Amino acid sequence: MKKKNKLNLGLFGLYVGYCLTSIAPVLAVVIINWSDYVSTPQKAVSLASGGVIGLTLIGLQLFDKMPKNLHRIAKYGILTLICWSLNAIIADLCLLMTCAFLGETAAWLIFTRPIKSLKTQKNGQDLLKILADKEELSGRV
Repeated sequence: MKKKNKLNLGLFGLYVGYCLTSIAPVLAVVIINWSDYVSTPQKAVSLASGGVIGLTLIGLQLFDKMPKNLHRIAKYGILTLICWSLNAIIADLCLLMTCAFLGETAAWLIFTRPIKSLKTQKNGQDLLKILADKEELSGRV
């Protein structure tokens, strides 16, 4: 039982590492350019409202509450609102997307193989436990 908990903890750690590695380049650029993004009160309020909208959409997607059949007018309205809200960082959008691409690529290269290996070990242990339980019940496999 302890080995399964270690595998779960290791898998959780790998997923956290993947996530942090993926977003680290984008966060670095945002932190470096933060003073430009909030140089005026209008930019700061705009950035905050865009961030709230973005986090709300991410939360909806994470909890699978995002409407499936959203009308195109609503989609374009939301995207327009986000674009106007995030106007302060749109000038750096190419740089931010490049950083996001590089971060995701690095995370994929570093963490995909260990995650797959740990999942295989975990599934193997689960299968062995099921077979052992079945053998105890029936006396044969």
